[in-house]
Amino acid sequence: MNEFDSESLPAFHAWRSGFEPPPDAYAYMAEHLGVASAFFFARLLAPDLVLERGCVLLKDRYSPENFEQWWSSEAGSSVSIERAVNHLHLWDLFEPEGEVEERALEILAARIARSWELHAAQSFPDRDFQVDVTDDYGPTIVMSSRPRSSP
Repeated sequence: MNEFDSESLPAFHAWRSGFEPPPDAYAYMAEHLGVASAFFFARLLAPDLVLERGCVLLKDRYSPENFEQWWSSEAGSSVSIERAVNHLHLWDLFEPEGEVEERALEILAARIARSWELHAAQSFPDRDFQVDVTDDYGPTIVMSSRPRSSP
């Protein structure tokens, strides 16, 4: 992954340039990020997961009714169901303004994907997880799993 200079983010750059010496990203977060936003962003990085009929699903995206519809339409294919339920379009959460922020979202998507993979593997050590970043309506994270083969 190419290096990304956080100073190139317009909002951070504009805020930071008003100080001498310029403060760091932690100071920016302290001034701009409340506890509720930080909590929900942390939950985005390490989401609550549920296991339903062999499918590991993002708890915030799971509902029994919706699951039943997917179970029927996908003939119980856990990978298909997981990929349908376990996806996140970053454009649904963030509206990038310009190329720099679009690049930042691409990097963010890769970091979220890695976080999901590690968190899910820790939560379900008997499964292998595949977490991909696609460009489907902007950077999109998609997760699926399968039971780990016995040695």
